[in-house]
Amino acid sequence: MQPAIVPKFIEREARILGPFTFRQTVIIGFGAGIVAIVKFLYPQYLIWAIIVVAPIVILLGFVKIDDVNIIEYFFRVFLFSFQKKVYLWSSKNLFEEKERKFQKK
Repeated sequence: MQPAIVPKFIEREARILGPFTFRQTVIIGFGAGIVAIVKFLYPQYLIWAIIVVAPIVILLGFVKIDDVNIIEYFFRVFLFSFQKKVYLWSSKNLFEEKERKFQKK
């Protein structure tokens, strides 16, 4: 009996448009759309729109922290900051307890 074939790298996103994933393509498209709208409505602000929108698109599309894209990372930070936290502590300081035992001897 042949062993089952397990696919490798199943957590990788599929490449849709050249080297870009679907998520990256959508983010780049939205950024280009915003710049195009600014170009047609307010052409005098085109350079400022590019200066503002390009870093945001690059940040949202390509930056990963701990192998998690930045949108999901900030979502996790937001959820963590508002969830109920459990704080555990010891009522006795272990160092002081060992010190007392040492002094008794």
